[in-house]
Amino acid sequence: FWIGVASLFYFWSILFFIAVLAALIYFYQNDFKNIIIPFVALITVAILYVVFNIITTDTFLGNENYLQPMSFDFSVYNDLGKVISLTIFYTLFVWILFYYIRTISDKPKKLRPSYNLIIVYAIIALVLAVISDNKSGAEEFFIFVPFALLMANFLEVVSEKWFKEALISLIILAPIVDLVL
Repeated sequence: FWIGVASLFYFWSILFFIAVLAALIYFYQNDFKNIIIPFVALITVAILYVVFNIITTDTFLGNENYLQPMSFDFSVYNDLGKVISLTIFYTLFVWILFYYIRTISDKPKKLRPSYNLIIVYAIIALVLAVISDNKSGAEEFFIFVPFALLMANFLEVVSEKWFKEALISLIILAPIVDLVL
């Protein structure tokens, strides 16, 4: 339901519906009613949207700007501070994501579906940040949750204290560099 509501405000957030379906496939493979519920929720949001448009604008589907185009224009990030901070952030994110994918076979078998869902969510968030039409920096918020989960799991495994502190310092310094430059 909430993904459908979020997609009314930011169309590409509908991609997180893939994460819901992946979770249902992992955890409720044989329970048909649990697979139907997300689709009912999306239909409910669509019906509420149509009713709202009929009441307020007297049209069936009033918002022609609902479907947002994909954009691969990164000219907004041509500032040196943004380039440095986003390079640090995305490099760490992709590096830790690959490390996470590589070490998932070492995790307990019972917990692997949860770890796989974090990977699915992280990949969806990364795709959403790349294809976003309005590159204002707000699309980075989608990446913060999987980045925090992946980074916390990575820092639990690393044994060198200086390396942990260096990574955390780098993450703290990246926004400061963006503000200063």
